[in-house]
Formats: sequence, C-alpha cells, structure tokens
Amino acid sequence: MGKEKKKATFKWVKTLGVGVLVAIFLKVLFFSTYVVDGESMYPTLHNGDLVVIRKFGVTEHTLERGDIIVFHRNEEEDYVKRIIGVPGDKIEFEEDILFVNGERQEEPYLDAYQAEHSGQLVTGTFSLYDVTGKNTIPAGYVFVMGDNRLESYDSRYFGLVDIDSVVGTLDLRYWPLSHFSIRFNG
Repeated sequence: MGKEKKKATFKWVKTLGVGVLVAIFLKVLFFSTYVVDGESMYPTLHNGDLVVIRKFGVTEHTLERGDIIVFHRNEEEDYVKRIIGVPGDKIEFEEDILFVNGERQEEPYLDAYQAEHSGQLVTGTFSLYDVTGKNTIPAGYVFVMGDNRLESYDSRYFGLVDIDSVVGTLDLRYWPLSHFSIRFNG
C-alpha cells in the first residue's frame, strides 16, 4: 500500500472514530432510548414501543402539563407517564373532566380511549387533596397519570413525582415504524 493510500485510510478511520465517539457522547449525555413496558400509556404508547427520551434541559421550569416523561419510580423501575399538573397547580377531576386551578382543561390524547369506554367513567372524580393531602403541587414535584386511566398505577396511588427523579421527556417513538410519532399531546 502506498504512502498516500495509508494517509487517506488513516484519515478515514480517524474521522469515523471521532464520529462514533461524538455519537456515544450525545446519546449518553443528551438522549436515551427506552422500551415501553406495559399498557399504562395505552392508546398513546403500546407495550414494546421503542422511544427516544430527551435528557437535557429537564427542570421544574421546562416541564409542562401534557409532557410524557420517564422517571425513576425506584432503584429498579422507570415509569412512563403524562404530566397532569406542575408546581403551583390545583388539580381536580369531576366525572372525567380535568380542572387545573379551577379552569377546565381538554385532554385530546384521551379521545380514542374514552371512545372505547363510552358510557363509563375512566378517570372519575377526585382532587389533588384526596390523593396527596395537599391543595396545590409544591415546588419540585409533578402530578402524573397514565393515559390508560383504568389500568395505570400513577400519582393517584403513589403520590407526587420528585422532578429530580425525572430522566427525560419523550420526544420520539421510532418503533414500530407504523406508529412513528413526534406528537403526543393530542
């Protein structure tokens, strides 16, 4: 092999190596891939869906109502749920209708689920105080629920989620390809 060919090969290998290192760096620090485990987010997400979670920029001030997050429930489990309330919110449900700070809120991501269960309450009636003993969500916490309201183990049962336990927000579902999506709020 000639000297020029060796130089070109070395440049190519070096460029490829740097590219791989940059990709690994970005994935480790900024993004993660997850496999959805369970049906608590049905019909938005299905068991086995492959998703990308954005890890950077997750703070109390960037998390919003309607975001789907992944958080550490405990040392062994990560959960995927939707944020229903952020710090300062007062949450109430009256016969499946969500009220945040006294104002009715639409939940378009539940339309298909509610249609499947027509005539049946899927969320019911309760207030934040009923499930947490607090009137408003304190700083540093969010209230989360699964979209599969009849089957989801969520803040109604385990209480508020500490924002420090949030791994990231769902940005992309890439598998199965037939369900590829970047919008999850309706």
